[in-house]
Order: sequence, then structure tokens, then C-alpha cells
Amino acid sequence: MILYFLIRLSDQFEYLQEELERRREECIQLRTVLANASLDTNSQPPTLSLKSDEVPPEASELFAAYETQKSVIAQLQEQLQEEKGRTREMEIDLKTEVDKLSKTCREQQQVRSKPR
Repeated sequence: MILYFLIRLSDQFEYLQEELERRREECIQLRTVLANASLDTNSQPPTLSLKSDEVPPEASELFAAYETQKSVIAQLQEQLQEEKGRTREMEIDLKTEVDKLSKTCREQQQVRSKPR
């Protein structure tokens, strides 16, 4: 039963790590696309004094997507940290249980090996 939960936790942990990596890659791609879109629309470097009507619509959409991805990644990182914490706690509990069972086993071995 405990082994089942460990395997399930491990699978969830791996899934969250894979999802986090996918989201990171998507963010990198979005940053690249955003940078390319900025370079394509203006051959001169972007300035902070751009008016909202001067920003290309693609850049706005990409920036919104980027912000969304950023929040998703933050949420996934939080979930991953929580999962790591639960896994550590469970690992400690299981090690304690294994130690108790080992001690019980040794005691039973000693009782069995005593001359009658």
C-alpha cells in the first residue's frame, strides 16, 4: 500500500517536472517571438515612450501570452515545491517505519536464535 503511494507520488512529481520544463520552453519561445516581432516592426530599438496605439497588436498578444505563461510557471513551481515537501515528509515517515520494522525483525531473530 505504501509502495503504491510512493510510486504514485513519484509519477506526479515527474509529471509536474515535465510540465514545468515544457512551460519554460514555451516562455523562451514566446520571448524569442516577442523580440523578433519588436525587431520586425521597428528596426530601431524600442523606447519606453511608445504610445499604446504604436504597439503592434502581435506584441500585445505575445506579451499577454508571456504573462500568462509566467503565472502558470509560478503556479507549477509552487505545486512542485509542495509536492517535494510532501514527498520528503512521506520519505521520513517511511524510513521511520522501516527502522521500526527492522528493529522488530532483529528482536524476533534474537528471540528465535536463543537456545531453548
